[in-house]
Amino acid sequence: MLVLLAGPFIQTILCQANLDQAIKNFESNDWVLVSEARTTLEEAGMDALPALFSLLKEDKIVKLTNTGDLIYPGAVRFYGHGEIIDYDIDQLPVRAGWLIEKITFQNFGFSYIHDLEINLVNHIKYHFSSSEIEQFISKPVNSLSIDEQRELIKDLSVYNAQNWWKDNASADRLDCLESALSSKDDKRQVDALQYLRTSTVPVEGLTKEAYNKKLLPQIKKLAGDQTKRISEQAKYILNDKTYEFLKIKGL
Repeated sequence: MLVLLAGPFIQTILCQANLDQAIKNFESNDWVLVSEARTTLEEAGMDALPALFSLLKEDKIVKLTNTGDLIYPGAVRFYGHGEIIDYDIDQLPVRAGWLIEKITFQNFGFSYIHDLEINLVNHIKYHFSSSEIEQFISKPVNSLSIDEQRELIKDLSVYNAQNWWKDNASADRLDCLESALSSKDDKRQVDALQYLRTSTVPVEGLTKEAYNKKLLPQIKKLAGDQTKRISEQAKYILNDKTYEFLKIKGL
């Protein structure tokens, strides 16, 4: 019996060791290591979330190096091309929030932190409730400095993410994907559609049958959306009659 249990037991230890190393690399200042860890953690899916949620508490700056042509708010040089990340991932909690949103297809607000100054107040007022805001400040949002507004968005994003996690610790990523497509949040919809179109990372349970039953009806609706970046993405998927977008995920 001990011999029979040894295989799965050792496999579990190895998987946890890989996750632990990926989290360590994800905290690194080397973008090459962070990028590789990002893929490993996304492949782990919901199993990576406990460690990522722990990183939300690490309120520190880890300035990235070796960014090459990565385009993100902390970039010191613009090459005119490359991967675009709309999150200030030099901030460790924002880096964790970026990947948490990527895995869960949620929008907790982390991408708003770095936005143009003129947009910050609207992001705060329309993305977060008054009761949430009042937990962090006792004066009008308009009276805050720009730095204080960005800090408030970060605090509120972490708060929203942690509250979601309390109720969804046993969530299924396929259900998260379905929820994003049927939401009224265009960022979540676009992220979900882009995942379906281009990602090579599989989601457990995402088979051709599950796609046709759970996701296809909503994608057909989104193909008629007035927002062009949503409707075009949905149409690309619908036009893929041979399911290449699933094949690239190994499905």
